Amino acid sequence: MRGLGDIFTTKGLVADRNNDGVADSLSVSFCFQTGIVVEGFIDFCARLGLETSELDLPSIHFEDSPMVASSTKSGEWLCTVCIEPSCDVDDASCTLDRGNNRIAFVGGSEESLSRLLRWMAAYWTDAVPATTSLGDIERIRCSLHEVQLYVCADASPVYQIAIAQYGLMSSHEGSPIVERPTPLDSLAELWTTAGFYQAGRTDLTSRTDVFFTGIHTAEAVMSAARFAARIGLASTGILFPLTGEANRIAELTFSLHMNGEAPLASGVVEVIPDPKEKTARVIQLSGGGQAIVAALDYFGTATSHRLGGTFGAWEVSDEPKEKEFPLFIEKTWKDQGERNEIEQLFHEQLIAIVSQKETDGCLSSPLAVTAFLSEPKEIRRALERCWKSAITELLPDNDSTVHIHSAFKPGLCWIKETILPSLVRTGERVERILISFQREEREGGMELSHRWLQELYPVDQLLEKELGLSLSQVSFVMDENLPYTYQVEAWGVGLEHLGTWNLDVPVSTVPYADEQSRAYPTTSGLFFSYGTTKEQFLVPTDRERFWQFYTQQFLPELTEGLLCKQNEPYHGNIPLFHSIEVTVTMSEQEERLDIDEETISSLEALHEDIYFYTLDYYAYLGERKTGVAWNSPGAVRPFVKVKPGSSPVATIRVKEYKEEPAFSIKTTHLYFEAEQSAPVKARIQRTNEKSTSIEERKLPNLHRNHHPDMCEWAELATHPSVHIWEVEKSFEGRPIFAVEVTAPQISTYVSTHKLSLYKPTILLETGHHPNEVSSMPAARELVAELITEKMDLLTRFNLIVIPFANPDGVALHQELVKDNPFWKHHAARYNAVGLEYTNHRFQPSVFGESRVVPQLFYRWLPDVIIDDHGIPSHEWTQPFAGYNSPPRFPVSYWLPISLFYGIGREMERSDYPHHAVALDTVQKAAEEGLRHHPRLWNKNKRFIERYIRYGHNWEPAIFPLPTDQDFLFYRWPTKPNRTSPSLLSRFPEWVTLDLITEAADETVAGGALRDCIETHKVFNRAVMECVASSPRRVSRQYRQDHIRLTRMRPMRIGGGNYEDHFSNRV
Repeated sequence: MRGLGDIFTTKGLVADRNNDGVADSLSVSFCFQTGIVVEGFIDFCARLGLETSELDLPSIHFEDSPMVASSTKSGEWLCTVCIEPSCDVDDASCTLDRGNNRIAFVGGSEESLSRLLRWMAAYWTDAVPATTSLGDIERIRCSLHEVQLYVCADASPVYQIAIAQYGLMSSHEGSPIVERPTPLDSLAELWTTAGFYQAGRTDLTSRTDVFFTGIHTAEAVMSAARFAARIGLASTGILFPLTGEANRIAELTFSLHMNGEAPLASGVVEVIPDPKEKTARVIQLSGGGQAIVAALDYFGTATSHRLGGTFGAWEVSDEPKEKEFPLFIEKTWKDQGERNEIEQLFHEQLIAIVSQKETDGCLSSPLAVTAFLSEPKEIRRALERCWKSAITELLPDNDSTVHIHSAFKPGLCWIKETILPSLVRTGERVERILISFQREEREGGMELSHRWLQELYPVDQLLEKELGLSLSQVSFVMDENLPYTYQVEAWGVGLEHLGTWNLDVPVSTVPYADEQSRAYPTTSGLFFSYGTTKEQFLVPTDRERFWQFYTQQFLPELTEGLLCKQNEPYHGNIPLFHSIEVTVTMSEQEERLDIDEETISSLEALHEDIYFYTLDYYAYLGERKTGVAWNSPGAVRPFVKVKPGSSPVATIRVKEYKEEPAFSIKTTHLYFEAEQSAPVKARIQRTNEKSTSIEERKLPNLHRNHHPDMCEWAELATHPSVHIWEVEKSFEGRPIFAVEVTAPQISTYVSTHKLSLYKPTILLETGHHPNEVSSMPAARELVAELITEKMDLLTRFNLIVIPFANPDGVALHQELVKDNPFWKHHAARYNAVGLEYTNHRFQPSVFGESRVVPQLFYRWLPDVIIDDHGIPSHEWTQPFAGYNSPPRFPVSYWLPISLFYGIGREMERSDYPHHAVALDTVQKAAEEGLRHHPRLWNKNKRFIERYIRYGHNWEPAIFPLPTDQDFLFYRWPTKPNRTSPSLLSRFPEWVTLDLITEAADETVAGGALRDCIETHKVFNRAVMECVASSPRRVSRQYRQDHIRLTRMRPMRIGGGNYEDHFSNRV
């Protein structure tokens, strides 16, 4: 420390021990003359706390002769405080002794020392003109009306400052309270996960307004001073003074009423309205002196129970009840199955043909039998042989043919199973293939016009793989006059015609949930052709049979029963049921194509149809009954099992939803005993819509939360830069964690608001939709990379990760993949009761998932939001919803759009130019980042080209693409809206970027998962590097009795706003 001008800097009483440019500890201890009561020391400690982002509580001890005391730690400053009888009672001074690392505060009285300490806390160094060299100041002398500054301790003053002009003694006297929207009504609100109470403001605690009265003992001063240091630490701005003024009106006044006659008596802390201001509150501490000191000590060391402390733990139930949801109904369905019916039909018709032959004579024309059946290829081939044998036995001279096609994706299976082998058998080199298909235009149909091309996907890649063709050698044509569903033509070398094949595909009709639209899924059927005679029989597939039962019988009956049980009219504001669990077993085709992640899976399609149709059924029903869609009716859990050769069966179990009455809880009193470090009892007020109750809970032991067990994160959790804590519990009681990654923590107490003041903060959410599997491991790898290879970046920003935002969905996904490890499993997309909990953020809710992002927002006020998501890894088809992805989505997700793309919420550029520049900058950086990974870039480009071939070229509005088609980045127009769940829309003054990433990762594994992980990391790295390169200068504002530290928000990213990262030094 060169001079007293450095006293509140890292050259003075605070230190930067992790070398990130931000003060992170105190570098001072205090020695007081035994017995003196210097209230102003409370103000001084609050200012010390304000100047650092971390601290251990100040070390304070008493000596009869402080001037001979020594520092408790090597290299640390020692501040001594004493009364010198030879001094004037109204005078006090602060003198620097550089050689001995000491600062002596000496005064003629306790009040003069308090005056000096209060003045330094509130005005040093702002009160000094810029022309004064603060580095040379060695002594400050404070009298009743004036402060004098000295370059040499024994010389004449170089500057005088009148105290009265700063209004120290009348900062709020008679003035109204402003900006106090939410008065404190519960003692548990003093310390929350966001830090110290801030009157409901969305702010980095920049207007802390507290006051202490009734402090008459040295022990109470020391305890209050430590508490004030914590308050200062939690704040980025403080209103001074904290002590001294008789008429000071503060938002919170800590008023001590010590029983001098019974110092060992118990004490009580209660919150009461301030009679001078309706929105102010008094925290009254009454009782024995030791109990009151214990209460102050507890408040000074308090940490929210969610963060591993004990504060507020008394409001948590001792034994959380496991939620019980009784079984409402259980139904079983079974059917003989399409195969049995179609076999019976075949034999009946064959016998009829034989009988006709016997009646009419010779059957001269070949008998051609064609069938469509939803069975695996092996079963269909075996059935072909069986039928052929039966025909041969009854019609031995007939040149019959039997073909049994798949009833699911029949066109693709036909090409794969019939045409490809035929072409291979010719031995000719294939040079060109033309596939023509009908235009889809049935009345009221949900299918897209190129539906029959969709059902062929990914035929061009299949032909490329099997015949060695390039994709350009396979052409698609929509022919409105085509008499068949499909026609395939092939040419060889020299355009030699190798063959023409035709296929007509049968379809059925099913109504959709809106009671207006229809879907036309492919179906099973049996077709006989001999001579001019043609006979056809449509047979519902097993899936159609179950679908008819589920949609036309079960859901209406269930809904009628559920609505009858409601005590009052249902409006969709709570789930109608807890869960519908559908277990279906069928024999269907299940085949992986060895083309990216593509499959042929009719039962995966059924899984998706069950899930989304049920959600749409209740959404449309709500609109018809109440005018509002019922978008969260409950969880829909399809467990669909593939069992070749089995008859179709299903069991449906529905559990009731019962909502526990919601109570608001307030802690009105805390009780303390002498020499007890925590409260021994709490008085709690519980209120709901119907009643209020008062409960007094004894608190024999307040237990700290144990370090969370996070399995794969366990190793990272031991690093000093990583702090993991449980933010909330999910609806089913599973923990939801936050991983906070910062420069290494140095001290016991940390202010997240201060860290976000000095450095921008990035909030990264993963696992919101748990079937989108790559974001969770990507985040873990990114954190590991930061703390092992790129620690320097943590001097430039803070990273907050939600590693598993939806643990109930994760648990369901783990169950679903046991049977079908490669399906998309959208049933695990939402929470335990099928809720998209994003829409419930910033609202009272029983769903802990919805409270996590708001809590972390108020704890950090992040600059940048990244929500890592995913899209289908392979074809998403729903035959009972028009084959395309469900109609609830305005655009199609039928096939992967790309390997990876980004989305940015975009504010109006003219009104929010800095947001616009930041979004442009990040988009460019992310594209450049992906270009530096050629394999990923090329794979991404290949996916986009496929999306264009199969989607955008045919229906550009439903398969949209941005202008730049090399790297897809969509912009979502966003307007400011204080009720929005989007953080950018809700808080544009704080949030600069609100980004969403999408990787083609739904239930992928192996190499595909690895690629998706890498794309998330590439994008998130690009964002981090943009943030790290951006300016973050912190400025200091002095207003009357108010010191506030600020960083420019929203932050500036791009546009030439770059500077050295150490500019965060004040």
